[in-house]
Amino acid sequence: MNIRRATEDDFDAIAELERYVYSLPPDYIEMSRERFPYTFQDHLLLEDKGVAVASARLIPLQQNIRSRWKKMGALAMITSYPETRRRGHVRQLTSYMFQIMHDEGYASSVLYPFKDTFYGAFGYVNCPPRMRVVANPSHLSRWMLPEGYIVKRMSMLDAADHYKMLFNEIGVSTHGATARGDKRWNELTTGSRINAAVVFGPKGEAEGVMLYQHKGYSDFMGEANVGSMNVREWYWKNHLARSALLNFVYLHSDQIVKASLPANPSIDDYYQWIEGRNILELKTGLTYMARCIDVQVALEGLPTKSDGQLTFRVKDPQCECNNQTYWIDASGGSMKVEPIGDADTEIALTIKGVSALLYGTMSADDLIPYDWISGPVPKLLNEWFPKKYTWMYEDF
Repeated sequence: MNIRRATEDDFDAIAELERYVYSLPPDYIEMSRERFPYTFQDHLLLEDKGVAVASARLIPLQQNIRSRWKKMGALAMITSYPETRRRGHVRQLTSYMFQIMHDEGYASSVLYPFKDTFYGAFGYVNCPPRMRVVANPSHLSRWMLPEGYIVKRMSMLDAADHYKMLFNEIGVSTHGATARGDKRWNELTTGSRINAAVVFGPKGEAEGVMLYQHKGYSDFMGEANVGSMNVREWYWKNHLARSALLNFVYLHSDQIVKASLPANPSIDDYYQWIEGRNILELKTGLTYMARCIDVQVALEGLPTKSDGQLTFRVKDPQCECNNQTYWIDASGGSMKVEPIGDADTEIALTIKGVSALLYGTMSADDLIPYDWISGPVPKLLNEWFPKKYTWMYEDF
């Protein structure tokens, strides 16, 4: 067996693996071909006697973790052919990517699991699912286009600068948000078939953007062809821009029967969006999992409101470098982290416990029934790592 980085000549082998495993349609494969010059260096191939039997992708990103930008690796498109499964190929690829991330100074990693128990064995923990509001656009009739505002439909390429600006502005204040490098932006805007709508305010500046797909028409052609709209992402600077976007969805009432819109953590009034019916349909979207890759890199510089010092030991079966004791000094409003080898301490955390605290999915006390912490639970851990909703809107 051999694992190697992909080259530009490996597209067909990778595309066939991804097509078979994820049942990808031909138009997606062609879009991937257009994007491959930007992505091929992220791909890994596992070969058996020179034949690719498994693959994976490691996407380099920055992630907002408790208001600090940290280097994060997104694991994506992990594949293996059925006739070669149960031989540890995915396990080998995952371990290989862990080593790459540690060597290159990554703080953490995220992925969308096919099964959470599988990746839980690698130290990943569940993060909150995305929530979506589903409604008939006709029930958004209260939303009017504000005076002086216009909404323009654009191609993804034409909307790219506005999308990038609003995406980055939201990310600065959102725990779990990502920041993309130029290569990632070039990938996402190349060959995209998604629709974009941009809201411009009275001064001609972009104040909102919506990325969406739609299919079918109304509801008279049968369930398979019912008109539907799926809003992938939408961002706005103020309530007027949001009103313009909701009005845009409403204007599809004669065409669309069901619209699905993300409800992010900054939204606390989604139950007010619709009128004319007394049932609000909420659905969960993708749930991602997260893992600390390097304890020192992940915790260094995180903000704290309580001064103090603490030592704890970390247990990490996959990343041996994390298996040691850490001394944390939170004097002055941020963490200073120093590995101190095998020094004695009463407190031990599994890597899942560290990951849950880092991402804010659990408090230190919440870790007890999962056996992710042992010893007395220090008050400082709860003060340093308050629970916090993590919202990542990066699709891969």
